[in-house]
Amino acid sequence: MIGDNNVAVPTHLFKVIIVENKRSQPFAMATFIVPNEPIGFEVNLKEYQVHLRDLESIVGIKLTPKLDPLSVKDLCKVDGCKLIGKNEFELYFIGRKLASANTLHRLNKVWSELEEKKLKPDRYLTDLYRKKQSDLEQAPSTQAG
Repeated sequence: MIGDNNVAVPTHLFKVIIVENKRSQPFAMATFIVPNEPIGFEVNLKEYQVHLRDLESIVGIKLTPKLDPLSVKDLCKVDGCKLIGKNEFELYFIGRKLASANTLHRLNKVWSELEEKKLKPDRYLTDLYRKKQSDLEQAPSTQAG
C-alpha cells in the first residue's frame, strides 16, 4: 500500500505477447510474470517466462480462449526476448519507418528524428537511408508530400 489513500500496488505484473504473421494469424507467443520494479537490461526476459496455462491458473482468467498455445512458436526461441535500452528501441523503430517511407519528404522527416532524439545512426541505418533516398529519387511519382 502506498500514499495517503493506501493504494494497493501489485508485487508482480504479467504480459502476454502474441506475434502475428503477414496474414494476421498467430505465429509466436510468450507469457511473462515480472516483478513490479526495475529489472535492468542485463537480465534476460526469458528468466520471467512462464507457460500460458500456468499464468491463466494464477490469474484465474482464460487469456487466449481461441488460441492453442501449442499451435504457435515460442517467441523467446524465435527472437531471444532480449531486453533493449531506450536508444536501441528508438533506433529500431526509426529503421522500420525509414524502410516504409514512400516519399522523400517522409524519408527525410524520419531521418531528422535521429537529430531530434540525439541518436547516432549505425551503418545499417545510414545505408538504409541512402538506398531508400536513391530509390525514391528515381521514382518521380513518389515526390508528393
